[in-house]
Amino acid sequence: MSLKERDGSGFREVWKTVVDPKISSLTGRVPPSPGALMELQKMGDPATKVDLLVLGDGYRRRSAGV
Repeated sequence: MSLKERDGSGFREVWKTVVDPKISSLTGRVPPSPGALMELQKMGDPATKVDLLVLGDGYRRRSAGV
C-alpha cells in the first residue's frame, strides 16, 4: 500500500507499507459496525471510480459525538 502526494512534477511517495492478506488479524473476523456510513461526495457509478477510505485514529464514541 502506498500513499502519494502531488508535487510540481507529478507524484511522490510519502508513505508505504506491505499488507499481507494471509495475516490472521486481517482475515476471518468482522468487527461490529461503529455506525452508518456517510456518503460525503458521489462522483458517478462506483464500478468505474476509485474508493477512498479515511480512517480516524484514536477517537472514542464520546469524543466523536456519537
